[in-house]
Amino acid sequence: IAKGQFDSDALLARCRFMKSDTNFGQAAANLFESVSEEAGVFLLHEAASWGEVSSMASLGDLYSGYLSRMHGRDPSPYEDHEKSRYWKEVSAEKGHVVSMYNVAYNLINENDTLTPEQYQRASTLLFSVLRSPNLGRTVWQRSARELSTLWLFSNLPEDQTRCVDVVLPELWDDEDDDNRDYAAGYYAYAFRNGAGVAQNSYLAKVWIDRALEITPDSQYNHDRANEIYQRSGMLGGVRAKMGFNRD
Repeated sequence: IAKGQFDSDALLARCRFMKSDTNFGQAAANLFESVSEEAGVFLLHEAASWGEVSSMASLGDLYSGYLSRMHGRDPSPYEDHEKSRYWKEVSAEKGHVVSMYNVAYNLINENDTLTPEQYQRASTLLFSVLRSPNLGRTVWQRSARELSTLWLFSNLPEDQTRCVDVVLPELWDDEDDDNRDYAAGYYAYAFRNGAGVAQNSYLAKVWIDRALEITPDSQYNHDRANEIYQRSGMLGGVRAKMGFNRD
């Protein structure tokens, strides 16, 4: 294509209104990577101004520095925390599942203690991601794990129950042993502490044993098993066995 061969403004105006499955965010990212960073950034802003959600999400990646680092480039010309946050928020509000996960993740990990409003927003975003159609595996796994942690350790009985009844079964039924181990460890915690279920030391033992079957070298699981079997202190094992028999 020769320079000036096409009227770019006219073509962009047509793109704005035509019905298409084109992912302009990806197209712009390809431009950024292989042709011209300037052209890629221009297309991202143009498409975002039309309301094209993938471009809004990619602008969040651009200004976080992720887009540059992904291609081994210096991110400093574009890094802008406020702009990144803005575009991730906007694309999340419009239903972009990766942005929804990122906004929830940032809320959880940038605050030592969540306010009730922050907790509710993170919870709503993550659960919405899990219920989104055609969800990519990586986003599903990260969202399921993040949500299960948020709910199980929330000290809110209703959300603890939702964790045990809704999220952990998805992880336990997965083909990936890492997810099954994750779920088994959380089930053990839930039954040991009565989080979302009736406290039951026997079922806590069953689940930590399952976790150890999956990952026998896991120090975390061994530490949890020592707690459940009460292996420290005199007569701890006897008391644990009595509890198992009782439950």
